[in-house]
Amino acid sequence: MKYLYIVNTLLLGLSIGSFSQVYAKETLNLKSLLIRNQLDENISQKTILKTDEVMAQKDLSKANLLPQLSANFKKEYAKSLVPSQDRTTPQEFSLVFSTAIFDGKNYFQYKKNKLQTESRYFEEEVEAQKLLKDLAFAFIEYYESKKILEITENSIKVLENYEKATLDRLNIGDSTTLELEKVRSRLYSTQADLITAQIDYRNKKDSFYVLWNIELNSNDNLDLLTRTELDELGNLNLVPLQQDVQSAEKKYEAANQLVTSAKMANLPNLNLIASYTNASPDNFQYNNDETSYKIGLQINIPIFSGGETWANTRIAVSQREQSLRDLTILKKNKIQETTRLKNDFKLSLDSLEMQLKAVASNSNVFKFLNKDMKGSVRTTFDVLNAMDDLYKSEISYTKAYSYANKRLVDYLYGYGHLNYDYLKSVLK
Repeated sequence: MKYLYIVNTLLLGLSIGSFSQVYAKETLNLKSLLIRNQLDENISQKTILKTDEVMAQKDLSKANLLPQLSANFKKEYAKSLVPSQDRTTPQEFSLVFSTAIFDGKNYFQYKKNKLQTESRYFEEEVEAQKLLKDLAFAFIEYYESKKILEITENSIKVLENYEKATLDRLNIGDSTTLELEKVRSRLYSTQADLITAQIDYRNKKDSFYVLWNIELNSNDNLDLLTRTELDELGNLNLVPLQQDVQSAEKKYEAANQLVTSAKMANLPNLNLIASYTNASPDNFQYNNDETSYKIGLQINIPIFSGGETWANTRIAVSQREQSLRDLTILKKNKIQETTRLKNDFKLSLDSLEMQLKAVASNSNVFKFLNKDMKGSVRTTFDVLNAMDDLYKSEISYTKAYSYANKRLVDYLYGYGHLNYDYLKSVLK
């Protein structure tokens, strides 16, 4: 009887040492999600609208530099208290053409907005990669919560069988109440862990669904990047693209143009103006139609603007200095960040390797104690402790595996390579 109990416990215990395998029709893995090129429509639309706004500002400033053409028509009727004095003014039609020959303020305003548009393109790329990073993290966290839930459920099954076997042994005088209570204590504690794991699993599943808009079933089989894929990506010699730095550089150049535009407000503006006018006679003064053609230069010389130009220049200079500080800090932090991200990823792989060894060691200890168990209280407690260590080490390994995948995503994002085209080329 005791021998059958030991063998039964051993077989049940071995199931704790490996992750529960749940088979589904199709495996959903991180690699396929990263290269599916599917972004949340609401967030994408928000990004597009922001880009359109910046482009519209550029087009607006450009419009001030392009030729302008307008048409005017005028006809008035004046009614007097004396009917005989009622009159109409001449009917007048005119076309006016104007174009800027020199307009320094609007020219540099246009250059500033053009640079801001270029900066926006880099920002858009950074935002897209940030979104993909959030999506990847949501999947990794969902995977982690699902695996921990499976490990916890499996551990409870083992403890429930352990409790039943201990109770059977107690009924025939082959165990003690203390031993049974110790088994139940571990069972209740693990059941409490299960409730926490279930809550975490539901929350992570909901978060994943909100971002990806993918409905998942509890029997879906999830996979992260394999250890081989992690190693291959970690060995790539990535060149930092630094789209955020390029965006900041464009913003600084735009701030420079804004300073020049503000200063240009002190200079004259020169415009070419041409017009055509046709006026019909009224009932008092004109007997014949009048047609006139005019062409000439118009110069506007600012003399006093109440300090507006000086104030605008000071504001522009302040914004330029702030842009320069932001750019300097960003470049400095970027050098440190890229180095840190790569090191963090390498260290996460080392940690993953150690956690895998810990699982193997705890599994061996558990098997050994099961095999040599003689039925004493001390040995039973040792088995329970070994079972608990194995349970905790498997959860730690799951977290380390998820952590390594997160650090890889961080690494690719920090280097500016977390985009569809690049990932599709390396994640084959």
